[in-house]
Amino acid sequence: MKKVVSLLLSAALLTGIGIPAAQALPAEAADGPVYLAQAADGVVTEKIGDIRVQILSPTLVRIEQRGPKGFEDRNTFHISNRTDWLGDTVQRTEEDGNVILTTSAYRVVVPGRGEDISQVEVQDLAGNTLWQYSPIDTNKVALPDLTEYVEAWAIADTPRVVPAEWGFTEQPADNQENRDTNGWDLSNDAEDYYVFLPAGDHKQLRKDFVSLTGRTEMIPLSALGAWDSRYYAYNEETALAEIDGFHSRILPLDNLVIDTDWRDSSGGTGYNINTSLFPDMERFLEEAHAKNVNIVFNDHPEPTQTNGQNNNVLNAAEIAYRQQNLQRILNMGLDGWWYDRNWWTTIVPIDGFTHEVMGMATYADAFKEVYPERRLFMMSNVDGVNNGTYTGASNIAAHRYSVQWTGDTYGGQETIWQEVANTIDMGTISALPYVSTDLGAHQTYDAAMTNSEYLRWMQFGALSPIFRPHVMHVTDINDGRMPWLRGEETTDIYRDFLNLRYRLLPVFYQLSHENYETGMPLLRSMAFDYPEYDGADTSDQYMLGEDILVAPVVDGADQGIVPAAWFTDLQAEYYNNSNLEGSPVLTEDIENIDFNWGDGSPAASVPADNFSIRFSGSITIGSEKDTRLSLLCDDGCRLYIDDELVIDAWVPQDSVRLTTEESYEAGSTHTFKLEYYEGSYNALWQLSSRADSTDSAPRTVWIPEGEWIDTLTGDTVYGPRSEEHTSELQSHTQISYAVFCLK
Repeated sequence: MKKVVSLLLSAALLTGIGIPAAQALPAEAADGPVYLAQAADGVVTEKIGDIRVQILSPTLVRIEQRGPKGFEDRNTFHISNRTDWLGDTVQRTEEDGNVILTTSAYRVVVPGRGEDISQVEVQDLAGNTLWQYSPIDTNKVALPDLTEYVEAWAIADTPRVVPAEWGFTEQPADNQENRDTNGWDLSNDAEDYYVFLPAGDHKQLRKDFVSLTGRTEMIPLSALGAWDSRYYAYNEETALAEIDGFHSRILPLDNLVIDTDWRDSSGGTGYNINTSLFPDMERFLEEAHAKNVNIVFNDHPEPTQTNGQNNNVLNAAEIAYRQQNLQRILNMGLDGWWYDRNWWTTIVPIDGFTHEVMGMATYADAFKEVYPERRLFMMSNVDGVNNGTYTGASNIAAHRYSVQWTGDTYGGQETIWQEVANTIDMGTISALPYVSTDLGAHQTYDAAMTNSEYLRWMQFGALSPIFRPHVMHVTDINDGRMPWLRGEETTDIYRDFLNLRYRLLPVFYQLSHENYETGMPLLRSMAFDYPEYDGADTSDQYMLGEDILVAPVVDGADQGIVPAAWFTDLQAEYYNNSNLEGSPVLTEDIENIDFNWGDGSPAASVPADNFSIRFSGSITIGSEKDTRLSLLCDDGCRLYIDDELVIDAWVPQDSVRLTTEESYEAGSTHTFKLEYYEGSYNALWQLSSRADSTDSAPRTVWIPEGEWIDTLTGDTVYGPRSEEHTSELQSHTQISYAVFCLK
């Protein structure tokens, strides 16, 4: 005989009877249903041996193995909301040795003794399997592909770690619990799965995901305004003068980044103020605020003891050092921190976590300790994008932490496509709403960009989540990204697009609130709303919300690795020193110049660091247009064409893109010599070609179903359809986007 127990979720579900939620109802007859006590938090829970099932909603269920300390009711690092759920009606039956919990939408089947989570499965109401246990050993999991119909999808709370209530701030002296881990409890790890059952609704899945793992707090409205950022040693006078430079030209500026030189040590470490540049830091911050500009400092967080025991993220000395210093400078009036993950030495995270997400949490806690009433304002590196290259999904809690940037990018306009894709993809697979790119590419000197190329970057930024131009280390402020250095017309176009962004700030702000409520990114894949169309599954156009379609247009300059067919008698000579001294240890014929040795060496006879190479031969420009040559090098490089030195950058540097000022006539032949040296760390060396053209290449834009307005022409366009679109930068009135608004 079946044993039936009906579990009702809340007093509201008890046929309208006003029964307190925690009150037990009287049992029915022995052969009838037995009503269990209502949980005060509204979550229906059933334990079967060493397995616990919690019915959180008609679209979400938790399935947990008993841990060393028993079942876990505390919030963990990954799961910040276990209780605020609507739940569902649940009926328990026992059949064929199994316990079956049936909700309004699914069934959870647990073998009667409840010994092992691997035996549990989730079925639809007809008994068809939706989810079976499959081990998940990572907390970096991509949300499902938008083009797929998803019945069930799962994440694991792994490793399961319970933070102290004070997080990454210092443990109170009178609290002795888990002193060796700053109060964090790492001792109740167990398999703990959350199965989402969206019935194909990706938006519902995303809403459940952020409700469970933590919402992205809305950022301040000013963070959606204009930023300016460069790796430059500002002092008080130059920083304030730059703010005035924007404002005097009626160019909005809300946020100014001061990179690593605010501190008095080289290499971007330590927390002592560089008083030769900022003799009174509090005064500087007050004056910047009087000009209505927020100040953000970059921090490369070196451990207190690089080779000692204090570099663990939960070490009390490490936490005290970091928090006391971060908070001390915030208390001076600093508005936000840029957590620039340290490239060479790392504060060791908890096993199973990345240092990116641990760092995000550390800096967020420092900010909240000083500014408990403010919205979180900080920037970190995307967990899953390394210098513009996608490496995988983020930690499932990483989306909680404000603005995240894609790293030190390099390259020309082809990098715009990369960064458009990064912003779309990380919003889609990791729920990151505020992805920021170094507009202009960090490791590209201004001299390598034409005005048109510069503006293409700024235009993309104007309709992206965060508008933040950035440039690599410069010693002269006039080598920066300020538009007025490029002339009046460029400044006017820059202003027009920035003003467009400010007119759209109510839209961005509304999308920020929508993200907080639902987890939907600001800049989103078209497949969210049009998954049935092949044209929607693209990474080169996107939607701002549901009504604005944006398709960036890039100059029609082809760029790619110079092919082997362009070279004659190309030879490489390798030296076991960084100055091309003595005789080469290896000479070989090569086809082209496209090398990325990473931390390795180019050959067994060449060391991994401190070597140099001379490439020589002749080159014939094989394109149909006049062409410039472009080097990507890490570290130093020199390029000679017809014995003339045309690029000279014989200095240590990280993956820098350098382009010749001169164009070379299509079909012309030249003598050619490249010299390269590698100092330490990465070894990278590529030669590319770039057609000398500022004409916009026609691009195909896919228009979804509906009636759309082309903002360039004012014409009405009906979708679904594809159309070719070209826009040229002939005047500041011209829009260099294909932008369509749903009518």
